[in-house]
Amino acid sequence: MLGKLLKYEFKTFLRIMLPFYVALMVLSLLAGLSDSSQVTAHSIQETPSLTIIWGIALLVVLTVNIIMVVQRFRDNLLKNEAYLMLTLPVTRWELLVSKALTAFVSLIISVLALILSVLLFSVLSDWPRLVDELSGLLRRINYLEHIPRLLLQVLVMLIIIFQQVCLIYTVLLVSQILSRFRVLAALGAYILVMYIQVRISLGITSQVPLGEGAIELVFAGLYFWLSGWLLHHTLNIE
Repeated sequence: MLGKLLKYEFKTFLRIMLPFYVALMVLSLLAGLSDSSQVTAHSIQETPSLTIIWGIALLVVLTVNIIMVVQRFRDNLLKNEAYLMLTLPVTRWELLVSKALTAFVSLIISVLALILSVLLFSVLSDWPRLVDELSGLLRRINYLEHIPRLLLQVLVMLIIIFQQVCLIYTVLLVSQILSRFRVLAALGAYILVMYIQVRISLGITSQVPLGEGAIELVFAGLYFWLSGWLLHHTLNIE
């Protein structure tokens, strides 16, 4: 049943986000071509309007994905649809896993789409400079001692993405104890928790070298457990 939940969640994600990805790639293509055509030997390059639109589109894609993560969780588990979802022959932990895993993968896909869009724009607008920068980057990481550090940074980023998904779910569930202003309460709780987490993380990583990945993993596990516990014990689901 968990597999069916994941299939349903991913189909919904693709139906919503795929048009945004296609539009982003088209804009990066047009903006890159427009930007390269603006370069002349005797004039200062002005920022084309398409480039501005493309830059806004980068933010829109990520923002829409985050909004979808929040809205899908609230609509399915904290509103009227919860009466249907919670009667399915699955545990609440399976519901949480399906939501968290879909959100996690969707955010990774969005980040990769943004990176691909930037590369496409760079290739079309100024490919010689991009080649030089990529060559320099490859030379810097072409040492064996740098590869573990790079892999660790990628792993930490993946942990942080999953951690943020679980934190969003946690503050949404905590806000359910209120009868009004739940969105504002969730936002305030998110900012407060992030402030406390950053203070704790900075304190630990300053004392323990390479402790960032470990502390982020601990917070990710804590938020996941809290969101699951709250999902089981939230009494005032609408």
